[in-house]
Amino acid sequence: MNRKKTLILLGAVAAVLLIVLLLNLFPLAPEPTPEAVIREFFTAVNARDTQKVSQLLVPGADQSFRWPANNLGKAIHENLNVLSVENVLGSGDSEFTADVTLETLSVRQVMSRATLLWMISQQETDGSEDQALAEIYNKILSEKSLPKEVVFCIIKLRQEGNKLRILPDEALESVLDGNLTENLQYIENLMNGK
Repeated sequence: MNRKKTLILLGAVAAVLLIVLLLNLFPLAPEPTPEAVIREFFTAVNARDTQKVSQLLVPGADQSFRWPANNLGKAIHENLNVLSVENVLGSGDSEFTADVTLETLSVRQVMSRATLLWMISQQETDGSEDQALAEIYNKILSEKSLPKEVVFCIIKLRQEGNKLRILPDEALESVLDGNLTENLQYIENLMNGK
């Protein structure tokens, strides 16, 4: 009887070891590719899925990720679409870069149009009635067809443990905020006749 129990126990241990070996050789779910992670990130940004965005950023980077509070910022995030991910290059075993082409809201066109409409409203009312610029933006952003543009961005990724995550940098942050700093300077120059 002892010999039979020992054989059964050894068979069970061998089966468990075989299953573990097979799971390591052939994982149930393939590891996500850099392209899949990038596409998943922008889908999560579009949907305002804070939990998914946090999971896809390297630890600590999610603390600096800013969700927009105004309608322009929300429209910027909702209109980020990945057109292509190319030239994925690895630098070592844990870091990657990818050339990403995005379709984005043309923030400069929206801002220019809002500024022009605001300036016209100020001329028509002789300054006695001040139409809020926020109302003008809300009207423009509620239109069905918003102006779009194509932008190029290099996105960095890092292997963190067993997960591939996005490593945000200044360029990605600028895309996520619609290049507001650059566009505000452009509008200011336009208004000052430069």
